[in-house]
Amino acid sequence: MFAVCILLALGMEKEAASDQVNSAGSHPETEEQEELIDWVVEKLRFM
Repeated sequence: MFAVCILLALGMEKEAASDQVNSAGSHPETEEQEELIDWVVEKLRFM
């Protein structure tokens, strides 16, 4: 989950960041983690 957020902050789109992290063998484990990623996407949209 944290890795996805870092990739988002570096400018990757959500799907690409998630795919990259999934290919490394990791993924968000809970709905709350998915919600945090969505929150980060929203916050970065206005930067």
